[in-house]
Amino acid sequence: MSKQYPSPTVLRQSIKSLMVTGLSATVLASFSLPTFAKGNPNVDCPEGTTQAAKYEWNGSYQAEGDGSAVTILSGATATSGSWTATQNISAVVIKGGSGPGATDTITYDPVVTSGDFSNEGLVNGGENTPDISNIKFCAGSGTLPPVPPAGNACDFVYAVHDGGLNNSQIVKIDASLNFTPLGPEYPGYDLEALDIAPLPGGGLYAASGRNVNGNGKQGHLYTVDMITGDLTEVGDIGHKEIDGISFNPVDGTLWGWTPKAGLITIDPNTAASTVVLAATGEFEDLTWDTAGEILYAAQNDSGSGPDKTAGIVAYDGTNLTSVCDIEISTFVGDGEIEALEMLPDGNLAFGYNNTGNQPWAAVVNLVDCDVTPIDIAYHAPLYNDIEGIAACITP
Repeated sequence: MSKQYPSPTVLRQSIKSLMVTGLSATVLASFSLPTFAKGNPNVDCPEGTTQAAKYEWNGSYQAEGDGSAVTILSGATATSGSWTATQNISAVVIKGGSGPGATDTITYDPVVTSGDFSNEGLVNGGENTPDISNIKFCAGSGTLPPVPPAGNACDFVYAVHDGGLNNSQIVKIDASLNFTPLGPEYPGYDLEALDIAPLPGGGLYAASGRNVNGNGKQGHLYTVDMITGDLTEVGDIGHKEIDGISFNPVDGTLWGWTPKAGLITIDPNTAASTVVLAATGEFEDLTWDTAGEILYAAQNDSGSGPDKTAGIVAYDGTNLTSVCDIEISTFVGDGEIEALEMLPDGNLAFGYNNTGNQPWAAVVNLVDCDVTPIDIAYHAPLYNDIEGIAACITP
């Protein structure tokens, strides 16, 4: 059932506060490529590994015994899903149907702590592809891929600036509030959202809106090289406009907002999306709290002049509630909040555009909704329309 969002809640966030809170300096770990091998229907974990967890499909995945070492993420089905683990996983054994082709073993070298699974490698006695009946996760003694030490990419806060209607420039911001372009400008890409996957994996992601032209693509997910700024297309999210994205810092799921469908989850490997909360309306950006329990959203009101307000809304997995309503005209005139990010200290930072072409940021204390604006015009005269903010935060 479609639901109209309640009135906005205000968020103001400051890039300077993001830096002062002491973000950790860990970057993307390289991804392992899996190899596949078929086996018989009763395959145990490969030699040299031990079973870390086993899940049975019974309308949903249910752990057999203690499943705390591995979490199958929400949205998983009898044909596919994603997982994260607290142990190093070197093999996943997938079973479905019967016959010699009813088990598929995926091996990882080096080991991994997250991945995807599907029934595509299964063949039952009737030469059909069966649903998954159970999955075993096998812990190995290998080591995780090394984390690149050079550059300390997470020593920076990242933002995306919108030049004109849709010309996207990613920038990095240091602790002294110096803004540096990261890579080239991407004309026509209309990048509206930005976030970093939880550490230790990391990874900078961007999503596009609908006002694209040239090489830009509506509603697409990209990865961003945190050293060069190069964009790599992940895929089509399935919605023409994505207003905001945010990784849950605990389970690693990627969430997004689209004004025509509502709250969605997005597979960061394929960009496939699933509607979690059907709704319509505009939210400018999203951000999870550091505990991965509350998802906050920023929304601009329709007022103008001294009556212009903005708001912060909180989603706890069930309900949407208004957290703050703040009169923002004092700070931004007729400008609007465009970007939102949670700070390690529990305050919210946001960026916005301003009709006087002056870039600003601010911090909102969620306890009393007090707003502390920061004028960053001296540091960033060219970047007056920040669409997304992203910082590395360890849960």
